[in-house]
Amino acid sequence: MTRDARVDDASVAAERWNPDLEVLDEVDAFLDGTFPERAGSRASRLPGWAWVSALSHGGTEVLAALSDPPDPPVGAWGRAIGFLADEVLDLAGREDAELRDLQEGVLVRAELHFLDQAARGWAPRPEQFTAEVLAQLEHRRRAGPRTTT
Repeated sequence: MTRDARVDDASVAAERWNPDLEVLDEVDAFLDGTFPERAGSRASRLPGWAWVSALSHGGTEVLAALSDPPDPPVGAWGRAIGFLADEVLDLAGREDAELRDLQEGVLVRAELHFLDQAARGWAPRPEQFTAEVLAQLEHRRRAGPRTTT
């Protein structure tokens, strides 16, 4: 192999692996709710915020996959978020617009509260987070559908 061929091979390899693109992919996964799904075998070791992001940002398809996974949910966070995903989809009537409304009005706020607690050194356990979100969802359920003007 010539030196030029080795340089070309190295250039191709560098184009395939770009740490900046890897970070962007992870940010996209966080914002579209697919971070736990993309983690694959590492999902059981993901921190709670990664699972919470799936609930707060995933679309109806992502939440449906979390609520009825082909394999048993991974870890306590996977089980908690799967349960909550089912509750959220039921309340949203499995409609995208209703889901976005719930995410903006309830779930993103819960996520931000969770992240604030984690930054202060105390993040809730899955069962605590589940209880908090269920209480907020129940409040929302009793208040009825929101009207837009």
